[in-house]
Amino acid sequence: QLGPTFQKYVFDDRNGSEDTALKTVGNWKSAAASKVGDKVKFAVKVNLPKYPDDAAVSLVLKDTLENLQYTGETDNFEAVKVYYKHAEEYVAVTGAVTGVGASEYINGAQTMDIGLDYGKLKAIAGVQDFYVYYEATLREDAVANDKHSGTNTVKLDYKVETSAGTYTGDS
Repeated sequence: QLGPTFQKYVFDDRNGSEDTALKTVGNWKSAAASKVGDKVKFAVKVNLPKYPDDAAVSLVLKDTLENLQYTGETDNFEAVKVYYKHAEEYVAVTGAVTGVGASEYINGAQTMDIGLDYGKLKAIAGVQDFYVYYEATLREDAVANDKHSGTNTVKLDYKVETSAGTYTGDS
């Protein structure tokens, strides 16, 4: 069984455009410049294999933010959205986020967990690529001690249980 894969993007808004629904594909890069106080927009493209119908699948996207702070509500999942591409439009998947957890921002670092509902994603016929969208604010720590950056490190933890066995991992 192959596990899910992902690719992380950050929105580069240096051309002055504002697009939070992923529509301007050319503006999503592997890195982008931002100023302290800016909301940095992230999208993680997750490719999910189609598992057998009897599979119980657990998916948690984990992001370690450095000099960035997630400020969305953790009890209201609206700050994190999941989309899929249909023709040239990105369509939101209602109920795809099962939970959002964020640690306190301490010493320039914060961790986030985003739970995803495989059943909601699997129900969309013919789609295996989904985009998890969220924002974090670039903090003043990004320019402290001769360090001029904010980074995020993403991994995807998964567990797949089927009648044939259990598969776990992170990608």
